[in-house]
Amino acid sequence: MIYHNHKEQIAYLATALYLAAATGIATHDDLKRQLHSWLGLFGAVIAVVGIQFVHWQLGNRRFASEIVTACDDVGVRWLIDTPTEEDLQLVSPPSNVIGNPLPRALAEARLRAKQLPRSATPWLVEQITYWTMAAFAGWAGLQVWLVETPLQSYPIWIMTK
Repeated sequence: MIYHNHKEQIAYLATALYLAAATGIATHDDLKRQLHSWLGLFGAVIAVVGIQFVHWQLGNRRFASEIVTACDDVGVRWLIDTPTEEDLQLVSPPSNVIGNPLPRALAEARLRAKQLPRSATPWLVEQITYWTMAAFAGWAGLQVWLVETPLQSYPIWIMTK
């Protein structure tokens, strides 16, 4: 459970920092002017990486929840019945999961845990997090894009001569 909570806390801390940075950019004229140049592209890349980092952390939180549920299931089963040789045989994780081989009983229990019905609350909280981050990134990006640079502040007839 500690790993599960740690991933969630890191994700929401990163979200808070992300929102603070977006708010700072959108509300400070000097930052907007600095980012209006090529640094704006760097800011956009950082925005996308920030959202991806939070998505990755929350995905790890889901994986941790599945593993904890699977370990509980296998632990209770093995308290009652002695594990067989087949239960202890190591199997490689699925191709979409990075990690070490697991005992067959644990791998199968994880697949069962993945199929369990889940509360809609974590999904809803994740979606609110992603959409809020995207909205703040859009708001900050729009503020940077709308900044009037010194060249734009001159009347058009002066720039044509």
